[in-house]
Amino acid sequence: MFSQLCIISLIYIIIHIQGAYGYLYMMVHVSDKHIHVFYSNTKPYPGSNDVKDSTLNLEDVYSDLIYRSYGTQAISHLENIKNKISKQGYEKLVVDHPGAGVSAEHWHTWETTSGFANPAPSRHEFNLINDVCSRRVSY
Repeated sequence: MFSQLCIISLIYIIIHIQGAYGYLYMMVHVSDKHIHVFYSNTKPYPGSNDVKDSTLNLEDVYSDLIYRSYGTQAISHLENIKNKISKQGYEKLVVDHPGAGVSAEHWHTWETTSGFANPAPSRHEFNLINDVCSRRVSY
């Protein structure tokens, strides 16, 4: 019985570490054809080696979003950020999981050279963007 519990716990930990349930900490930068994703399950801090990054095809992300609840709103928000970036410069959107807390201060200290976009209008959009990007970077 104890060994079964240990095995189940180990499987859960491996799945969680690999981002199967979304990464707790995630920030995205949208460009014309790509979405650059910074992600971690540990809180980012200056000099942290735990933050990974990946570049995804923007159209692939949109095709994953479009059929999901709140997907069109999430796409609209990413498009607005993309248009804003082309006018104002480098800007990122923080889409941390709710368990990470409400403040995005950890990203401000990790990445001090970027501007940050206004948050998405709803937590549903944050979660959806985080979920889709988590699945894509885990392929």
